[in-house]
Amino acid sequence: MGANKANRKKYLGNLRVNMTHVIKWFSQPLKRSRSWLISIRRTRNEMSTISQNTPISEEYINENWKATFQKAKNEADKEMKKGNGKESKLKNVSKHDVYLRDYNLDDSPDFKPTPPESEIE
Repeated sequence: MGANKANRKKYLGNLRVNMTHVIKWFSQPLKRSRSWLISIRRTRNEMSTISQNTPISEEYINENWKATFQKAKNEADKEMKKGNGKESKLKNVSKHDVYLRDYNLDDSPDFKPTPPESEIE
């Protein structure tokens, strides 16, 4: 596998982990944890590093967004069910929530996700 292909795959893996924790953040506000914060920050840093070394186009991200979200949602739902929780009702997450939103443990339980961008719905 070429370096670019391996880096794109690694980027999507980090995106999936990030999305998983973002989904859980909004779906289980009373169970928010420091480890979720660390994971969101770590995966953002990894994605940034990868995209500095390998061009990751917006088109590539958009083409893979829905499939990556679905994998993340499946993973989040599985983890939430283990903790006697329910499946997430989220249908997508926004790029703002994945890449930019500042998460804090003192966020209100009523803290709502940003509506997803129309180009990836």
